[in-house]
Amino acid sequence: REYKTQAPMEKQIKSLQKKIGKAGRKGREILLGFEKRVDGKRVYKSKEEFEKMIEENMLLEYASYNDNYYGTPRAYVDSKLDEGKNVILEIEVQGAMKVKERCPEAVLVFILPPSLKELENRLKGRGTEDENTVQKRLDKAFEEIKMADKYDYLIVNNVVEDAADDFDAVVRSQQLKTNKEIIEEVLNYD
Repeated sequence: REYKTQAPMEKQIKSLQKKIGKAGRKGREILLGFEKRVDGKRVYKSKEEFEKMIEENMLLEYASYNDNYYGTPRAYVDSKLDEGKNVILEIEVQGAMKVKERCPEAVLVFILPPSLKELENRLKGRGTEDENTVQKRLDKAFEEIKMADKYDYLIVNNVVEDAADDFDAVVRSQQLKTNKEIIEEVLNYD
């Protein structure tokens, strides 16, 4: 199984930096990142290397989700933020809570399906997972949706283009928040 994002949503989001994720599946090595390629192929880390990264506090967040490891490299996020870029982390609730704990200024956006039934239809419609895996994902979604009130924003993904516009509006609203550095720049302009 490939590690893919929701391509239509990703294409719709303007001026945002996608995260590099580290992920692992049982029986496979851990994905190092979407931009890391050798001869056109993704580069992987072993479970031991991933666990060493956890021990050395090299991950902003990490979690085990459906028996797979996932995490976000701290250095990558820090470097993109230092460049003045927005960083989007496509992570589950457990990871989001860790990010918020470590970075209280982080803005959490929960993207909801229109209903659990529609989520089930979408998962089954992909045809990429067996019935057992679909049920596990639905059970996990049910539990995660209970945590949605811990997020700063909620977006219901009825139509992907509309949800992308809503997401872009959230990002834009954060960019327009009062910023003392900008005020100081204006006041000190010669």
